[in-house]
Amino acid sequence: MSSQYVDSILLEANRLKSIEYISGNTSETKSSFTNKFAPVHIDAGDNISLFSGYVSAVGAGGEVIEVTGKDLNEEVSLYETEVEKVGIINPSDVNYTSLYLPYNASQVNFNLKEKKFKLKDNNIPLEFRFYKNTNGELHIHLPRKFDKQQGEGENDTTYNENWTNNDSSAMGKCVIPADYKRCSNDWMEIKFKDTTLKTNIKRTSKNERYTIMVAKNVVYSYDSASFTEDWFDSEVNFGKWWRYIDPALHPTLKYDYYQKIINLEVDVGFDSPSNIAESLTNQLKKSKNPEAILGQVGSGNEIKQYDISTKLESELYRTFRSATPISFDSANYTQFFSASAKEFDDDNIFSASEKAVQYISNYNFIGMKRPEIYVNGRIISEFNNTDSISLFKEILRNSGDTLIVTDFNYTLSNTRKLRDFFSSQKLYPELFEYPFNDKVNINNSRYIHFNASNNTDTDGDVYVDRIGNDNYTGTTDKSSIPVFIDFDSESEFVYNPPTEKLEVSFGCCVPYYTGTNYQVAFETKKNGGLRTELFSSSKVGPSSVLVIPEDWMIGYDLHFNAYGNDSILLYNGYLNRYIDSQGNFYLDDWNGQAQPINEYATEIYCGTRDPLINFDSTTSRYGISRLHTSEQVGNFYMSGSGQLPVADDASDEVYKMNKRLNQFSYTPDMIPYDTKQEEGGFSFFKANLNLDRTRIYDSHSGVYINKIGISETNWNKSLMGILGFSYNQFFKQENSIKYYEKNIEYNNISSNLLRLNNINLNGLTTPTTNNNVTSEDSIDYCVNVFNSVIYSPQMPLPQIYAGYSGQGPDPSLFPTIVQKSDSTFIKADNLPLKQDSPYYIIRTSVLGKATMDSNRNLYPVIATIDKTTPSNDYFSNVTSSEFTFTQPMTITEIRTDITRPDGSFAFCDDRSSVIYKVQKNVSTDFNIGEEILQQEQKK
Repeated sequence: MSSQYVDSILLEANRLKSIEYISGNTSETKSSFTNKFAPVHIDAGDNISLFSGYVSAVGAGGEVIEVTGKDLNEEVSLYETEVEKVGIINPSDVNYTSLYLPYNASQVNFNLKEKKFKLKDNNIPLEFRFYKNTNGELHIHLPRKFDKQQGEGENDTTYNENWTNNDSSAMGKCVIPADYKRCSNDWMEIKFKDTTLKTNIKRTSKNERYTIMVAKNVVYSYDSASFTEDWFDSEVNFGKWWRYIDPALHPTLKYDYYQKIINLEVDVGFDSPSNIAESLTNQLKKSKNPEAILGQVGSGNEIKQYDISTKLESELYRTFRSATPISFDSANYTQFFSASAKEFDDDNIFSASEKAVQYISNYNFIGMKRPEIYVNGRIISEFNNTDSISLFKEILRNSGDTLIVTDFNYTLSNTRKLRDFFSSQKLYPELFEYPFNDKVNINNSRYIHFNASNNTDTDGDVYVDRIGNDNYTGTTDKSSIPVFIDFDSESEFVYNPPTEKLEVSFGCCVPYYTGTNYQVAFETKKNGGLRTELFSSSKVGPSSVLVIPEDWMIGYDLHFNAYGNDSILLYNGYLNRYIDSQGNFYLDDWNGQAQPINEYATEIYCGTRDPLINFDSTTSRYGISRLHTSEQVGNFYMSGSGQLPVADDASDEVYKMNKRLNQFSYTPDMIPYDTKQEEGGFSFFKANLNLDRTRIYDSHSGVYINKIGISETNWNKSLMGILGFSYNQFFKQENSIKYYEKNIEYNNISSNLLRLNNINLNGLTTPTTNNNVTSEDSIDYCVNVFNSVIYSPQMPLPQIYAGYSGQGPDPSLFPTIVQKSDSTFIKADNLPLKQDSPYYIIRTSVLGKATMDSNRNLYPVIATIDKTTPSNDYFSNVTSSEFTFTQPMTITEIRTDITRPDGSFAFCDDRSSVIYKVQKNVSTDFNIGEEILQQEQKK
C-alpha cells in the first residue's frame, strides 16, 4: 500500500548573493536580482509560494517619508538670467586703473535663457526673482540727475551739506511732474526743515518691494576696443538715442526680470522630515567661495593694490551693480548729457568718455514697483518699435469727441498686447485712486499715457515719436499725462472680431473703421472725456480751435516719472565722510596721502540671507519662511564712540515704526538728515521726514518664488505634494481668471506690494515673506521720549521735550518702536505623505515569462509585502497565494523583481531577500515487509 506526502523546499533569493551584486553591477536597480540554485525538478501539480520576504529600506520603522525618484513624465521650462562677458579684464593687473567691475569685464550682456528640467517626485524646479525694499537705505528714486551737490574736494563743513541740505535741483533733483500727472500713492509732500515751510515733493519710501530688473547690455568702463558694434550702431541705436538721451530710453537698457533657478532635490529613499527640510534649506542658501575686492591707491609708478573687501554670495543672496557717489556724481551727469557725449565724428563713430560711460552704467540694475506694467507696456510702446501707437486722426477741443483713434491695426495679435498691458494694471488698485477725476475706479477704467507738450529739444527737433520726458535737463515739466479710458469688465478676456457692431475686445479695444480697415480706438465718455491740459501745448486747428494733432504719440511712456512708473536705482550709500565728518572711507597710499575708496563698492546685496524650509514637529507640517532679509536692531554711526553705547541686541531681527536711520548709509531720498540732538543731556535722532511715520519697516530685500515648475496634474505626485503643500496655496482658483484661448492664470491680488501675514500668504502667485506683525505686539508700542517701553495699553502718541529748541514745522518726536519678530511662513495645507503606496509587489520569473505592461516587461505576481508595519529598516509582512505548476520543469535560477503597484521598480537597499517555498507531492510505501509477505502468499 502506497501513500503520499508533501516535500517542502525553500529557495533563498538574496540580493547579496545575486548575480548582479557579485558581478559588481551597480547600475542596475537594487530591486531586481537573479539567483542561481542547484537544479530543482518540478512535476505537474507541485506548488510554489513566497514563504517570507524582507524588503530592506534604511529608515523604515521610524517617522520617515518615502521619496521614490519616480519620473512624472513632465518636462518644465524655466528662465534664468545669464551673463555674457565681453572685453574680459584682469583686475589684479597693476596697470589696470579702472574701477572695480562686478563681472571682471568691461561690457556685459544679460539675457533670460530657457532651461528645461525633467520632473520627478524628488525634485522641485523653482524660479526666483529678487526685490529691494524702499526702507530708506541703499536706493535712489528715479529719475534723478545725481546724488549730491558737494564734491569730494570740499572741506568737511561744506561736504556735510550733502547730508543736511534740503533736496533741490542743485542736489540732483529733477523737475517734478504736475500733480495731475502723478499717482498720489507714489508721492508725498514734506516741509523744508527751515522757517520758510516750503513744500518739497518727493517719492515715497514706504518699505514697499521693488522688483529687481536688469538691463540688456551694460558697458562698465570706456575702452574703444571693448564696445561691440551694436552698442554704437548709429542707425539702429544712437541714430535715435542721441536725441533720446534719457537713460529710460537708452536702447541697450531694455529692462527685463533678473531671475535665478534652483532645482531642489532630495535623495531617493526613506528619510526623516527634519532631515529633508535641512537638505532643502541648505540648497537654497548654498554659499559661493569668498571673492576678494581689489582697491588701488597712488598714481603712475606708485600704484599699489589692496584687498579692501570681500564678497560672499549665496544662491539667493547676491550682489547687484549699484551706483556710487563717484559714478553718480554731477561731473558724470554733466558729461553724459553734454553735447560731446552724444555726437558722431566724420566716420560715424560715437564719441564718448569714461565719465559718460560710468554714468549710464549706474542703470545696470533698477527696482520697479510695478514691473508687470513696464514689461507689458514696453511691448506696445517701444520708442523704436514700428508698432508704436500714435493718433490716427486729430481730436478737437470742445468738440464733444471722446473717442481716441489710434494707428494701431485692430488685429488679434495687437489687441492681445493691449490686453496684457491693461490686465497688469488690475494688480495695482491704487492706480485708480485718482483725485482729479471722481469717475475713475478700477472697475470702469484703465489708463494710457499721452504727450502733454511738443517736447522740443535745444536743437529745435520736435519729439513726435516718443512719449514724455524725465526732465533730466531744463527747468520745465515735459512729462506725460495719464488718460483714463473706458473699461468693460464683461469683455476683459474676450476678443470680438471687428464688425459694424463695434463690439469691445479685451475690455478697452474699440474697432474703428477708416473706410479701408479697422484701427484700435479707446472711448473716454464714461470717464468724462479728455483733460484740457492735453490741448494746452498742441497746435491750433481750424477757427483757432486747439487740437491734439494726428501722429501725436500715445500708449505707454517708458520714462521713470510717468504715471504708475515708480523705480529706484541701487546705491552703495558710502559718502566718503559720515554725517558730521565723524569718519572717512579712505585708504593711505603709503606716501602719507589718503585716497577715497568708496568707488570700489560698486555692488550691494539683495535677496535673502537665511531662507528656511522647516518641519514643525508640533503641527507635523512643513513651512517656507525667511524669504526676506529682515531689519535688525543695528547701531548708529557713532555707536561705541562714547556718545552712544553699542546695542546688546543689535543683531536681533525686528520691525521698526518711526524708524531712525543709522546716519552711516546715505541716500538723497532721505535728505535732509537730522544731526544728533542734545536735550537735557540726552542724545537722540528724530524720525526722518522722508519715511512714513507709523509705517512698518521690516525688510531690506528678499526674493519671490516666481514660478514652481509643477503642473496641477502632477502636483500631488510631486515633492511639493509629498511635503503637504497644496496647489491652491500657490495658484488659488478663486483669485484667478483664465485668459481667452490661453490657459494663463492671472492673479488679481497685488502680491508685489501686499503686506503679508500667515493667512494671506496662501494663494499668492509670487509668494515671499516679511516679518510677522500681530496684535500681541501693540503693548510694546507705548514708548516715552527716551525710547523706554511703558508696557501700557494706551495708543502711542508723538511727544516733545520740554523746551525743545528744534527748527522747522515738525518739532514733535515720534518715539521709535523696535519690535522683535519672526518671519511669516507658508505652512503646508496638508500633512506630509509618508509613503507613496501601502505595499510592495513581488514578481518572479518562476511563474512564467514577462509580459508587456505600462511600456515595460513585468513578470507575474507571486506575493505582496505590506508597508504599513515596518520594523528595523525592513518591510516583511508577506501575503502570498500558492501557485500550482501545470507542467514539469527544472528550476536553476529565479529572477525576482520588487515593484510598486504601478509596476515601476521599488527603491530598496542591497539587503533585500525573499524565500520561495516549493511543495512537491511525493508518493512512497512505509510498510515494505508486509507487502513482501502478501506477494508470497499469492504464489
